[in-house]
Amino acid sequence: MRWIPALGLAVAAASAPMWAAAQAANEVRYGPVPAWVRPVQAPVFDADGGAALELVLMDTQLRMEAESLKLFDRRVVRINRREGLQPLGNIFYSWNPDTEVFFVHTLKIRREGREIDVLADQRFEVLRREENLESAMLDGRLTASIQIPGLQVGD
Repeated sequence: MRWIPALGLAVAAASAPMWAAAQAANEVRYGPVPAWVRPVQAPVFDADGGAALELVLMDTQLRMEAESLKLFDRRVVRINRREGLQPLGNIFYSWNPDTEVFFVHTLKIRREGREIDVLADQRFEVLRREENLESAMLDGRLTASIQIPGLQVGD
């Protein structure tokens, strides 16, 4: 049986000059994939069903500019067993708002040949989670979180 890639998240975290990052780095930005990103087709593969999750595609592209470094990161993951539902049901991404801007381009579920756009109905929530709070150390990092409803084995 042949399977097509299932769950994809395309994000870009751009390390930008301080004046640019300060403008709205405390929130998640949404928009189309930048023109500099080269499209990479996710492969069609035969699912072996052994692993709960299968990483089908890991596409990371970097762009160096005069005052910034831009990172585009895309993952396509297939859920083969129930144990794979929980790790993909909650997606987190952490960034430093002083030096980085976090963009989300797409979050889709592929099910039975059709795509479900998760971002059509919901957005990431921004959390301030201090890693070393018990040591009285504040790093200022933010975490974007989203719960994906209705995931199924085979997505």
